[in-house]
Amino acid sequence: KLVRRIGGGGFAEVWEARTSQDVPCAVKVSLRPLDGETAQIQKELQTLELLKGLGGHPHVVSLMDVWQIGGYLVTRWELAPDEKARSLEDLLQYYQAEGQRGIPIKELFRYIYDAAQGIDFLNNQGIVHRDIKPGNLLLFWGRVKVGDLGLAKFVGASTASHTGAGTWGYLPPEAYQGRIGPAVDLYSLAATYVRLRTGREPFGDSPMEILERQKNGQPILDGLRPEEAALVREALSPDPAARPQSGAMAWVRKLYQACFPSHQAGPKPQ
Repeated sequence: KLVRRIGGGGFAEVWEARTSQDVPCAVKVSLRPLDGETAQIQKELQTLELLKGLGGHPHVVSLMDVWQIGGYLVTRWELAPDEKARSLEDLLQYYQAEGQRGIPIKELFRYIYDAAQGIDFLNNQGIVHRDIKPGNLLLFWGRVKVGDLGLAKFVGASTASHTGAGTWGYLPPEAYQGRIGPAVDLYSLAATYVRLRTGREPFGDSPMEILERQKNGQPILDGLRPEEAALVREALSPDPAARPQSGAMAWVRKLYQACFPSHQAGPKPQ
């Protein structure tokens, strides 16, 4: 049973729904029918089935059902429970309304490390999310799960044409050329960190400025400590081979140590 529409973009709309047992969930429906004959769409549908079969991970939103109805893709996911702040983008806006520029740093690290655990899990399964950004990091009782896995890909859109809200400045240069690997998600996580830490978009606001800054490796890092900025700049390198290669969790630990040198252990998995 569909309860109410809670979001949407250029590729799908999202509804709060209830199962026949009255369990809350989120239902996402593609805005256009799938071209199910193409190899790309077949691959993405196989990825969805893989996600469904992985079972629950504490920092990845669970996929429960996948259907094709009248040619449209319909998926059922866990529903983020907090209506006032379903995502880190919502939480950032709350703190900005309270007069802060970003999410307080110690709280932010807990969320970013949660996201890193989810990203590393997906990458280790051979899945690259491709759309990590504040609006896709969802809040569940004070912790973060990576959500919105791949809706942009299921309508035949290429990453080069994916310019939905918040994506400019989070997708690295090589992804526009179709080169996809784990370094894509690390780049997007670093860009997300800048946005949530400083309250500013990581590469500016206009498409021309964003693309130029991304090409030249010039993120806007005003307000970051020098050691912190150096690690963020490395993760936002336009060359994927120049980014850290040990995974998102390892990068977040180094970032934490740069911000809190007296806490050498860094954040712990939860």
